[in-house]
Amino acid sequence: MVDLIPEDRTIRQATDADYRYVGVDTTGLDVAETVRRIRAAIPEVYAE
Repeated sequence: MVDLIPEDRTIRQATDADYRYVGVDTTGLDVAETVRRIRAAIPEVYAE
């Protein structure tokens, strides 16, 4: 059931866009594990 929602390409098409797509298969994950994986993928955003 991953990728059933079409990707929003608005940011990708914007001039000078700075973004990163983080794909996390949340099948079978609870909220806490989903958040842990996102934080691990982009630690600079969640640095304390």
